[in-house]
Amino acid sequence: MLLGEGHDPRGQGVPLLDAGRRSDRGGALGDEKLTYLGQSYGTRLGSVYAEQFPDRVRAMVLDGAFDPTLGTIDRRLAAYAGFQRSFDVMAAACAEQASCPLGTDPKAATKNFQAIMQPLRDKPVPAAGQELDFDGALGGVIAGLYGPSLWPTVVRGLSELKQGRGDALLGLARDIGGGEADEAVNGNVTEALFAINCMDEQRLTPADVAELRTRTFEVAPFMNPGGDITRGARDGCEFWPARPTLTIPYAQSVPGLPRTLVVSITGDPTTPHAGGIKLAEILKSSLLTVKGEGHTVVSAGTNKCVDRIAADYLVDLKLPGTMPTCSA
Repeated sequence: MLLGEGHDPRGQGVPLLDAGRRSDRGGALGDEKLTYLGQSYGTRLGSVYAEQFPDRVRAMVLDGAFDPTLGTIDRRLAAYAGFQRSFDVMAAACAEQASCPLGTDPKAATKNFQAIMQPLRDKPVPAAGQELDFDGALGGVIAGLYGPSLWPTVVRGLSELKQGRGDALLGLARDIGGGEADEAVNGNVTEALFAINCMDEQRLTPADVAELRTRTFEVAPFMNPGGDITRGARDGCEFWPARPTLTIPYAQSVPGLPRTLVVSITGDPTTPHAGGIKLAEILKSSLLTVKGEGHTVVSAGTNKCVDRIAADYLVDLKLPGTMPTCSA
């Protein structure tokens, strides 16, 4: 098992066309100042840009935010705890159905999940012309925890596992990793993810990895592979040849930064709501809280309340006098 970063490969930062005057001072886009929407990992990109060039920011929306004060271990643990919370919410919804593969008692869901998943360590199951082992199946489940629309696929995948197949969970794992089984089509998503993470995160010692391994299964027991958990997991950046270049904490003092907007979902599994609150506090941003489940919401076309506020801000720099709470 690999204790990975937990970054969403779909996370991004998008520089938008500036509504203001263009000039030759604007770098690659030719804009005088930056208008930016950053989601997931893109919130880190935006925060670091704001820290380095606060006077070049026109507008910045940071959706699904990293807490810039958390070191690598604590940030990963916060994400794992967030996925456990989302698993529990999904399991409670599943338990309302008599056919739920996790049973009808939400309190027993993690134990029942482990009973379904842990045998895959020694006996993978067939899935779409290949085999699905524990790590692959867990990757599919975690991918499905990113949003409630994917929960039925997770439930179906667990039912399939009980019948000796892993097609649905393999499909989920492929979707979040790029969507294709063929490496030539899928591109270099995995390679890019490791390269970016290993330059951004603190390098972990073997003792750090041992601590992370133990604490991971304390905060997220549904992820526990069973057996001897003191062996096997390694840090993915252990042998990366270059030292990290990002200093953590970051974006701690940003004088002169214009008013920015942080958007945070209360039930975000991978960038927990507490991180959005913290980033808004540090950047002195306006905070738009969205009650519900899921990871990132701006521009998805699923929430008129969020999109109206974000659009008014990005286009006209207008924000409500009293920020409402939107519902997912």
